[in-house]
Amino acid sequence: NIPVILSYEKDFLSKYFQIDPSSPSGLSHARTTKKTKIGQRAGAVSQDGYWKVCVDKKSYRASRVVVALNGGIIPVGYVVNHIDGNPLNNKIENLEVVTHAENNGRCKFVSNKRRTDNTTGVHGISHCKTKNRYITSITIDGKRTRKVFNYNNDNRQDVFNEAVEYLDAIKRSI
Repeated sequence: NIPVILSYEKDFLSKYFQIDPSSPSGLSHARTTKKTKIGQRAGAVSQDGYWKVCVDKKSYRASRVVVALNGGIIPVGYVVNHIDGNPLNNKIENLEVVTHAENNGRCKFVSNKRRTDNTTGVHGISHCKTKNRYITSITIDGKRTRKVFNYNNDNRQDVFNEAVEYLDAIKRSI
């Protein structure tokens, strides 16, 4: 099997699609064919929960098409992140081009899904019972930042709240 290389170049994609804020996918067709008309909403939601559009039997992620049509460049190895965590929201202000690592880190902040082994209930904060401390950890642009918050039995909850506030401040600054 030879992998199919998809072109997310503005000149190529603009022949088929145009930005359309009224379309659920964020796109409409830019030309009339046997199956489509100019201005007709483009795309369908795929099994993985993202809007997709097709050109010559090749499937394209609508979010990547929106970025490309807005003049954005998606380097090899980069992905389009949905800032609000909703993969169906392809408004340009909700899309950003990031590395896979950044995308993996950011999706956990938005989704609020707790790992089964997370004892604190907050993504990015771990608890070390044996050393009476909370540890915040976050990776931004490939750089890991950690901070340790030591507590005693009298101030455990206050220290935990301080760790949460610290991590929230970092997340807001991203």
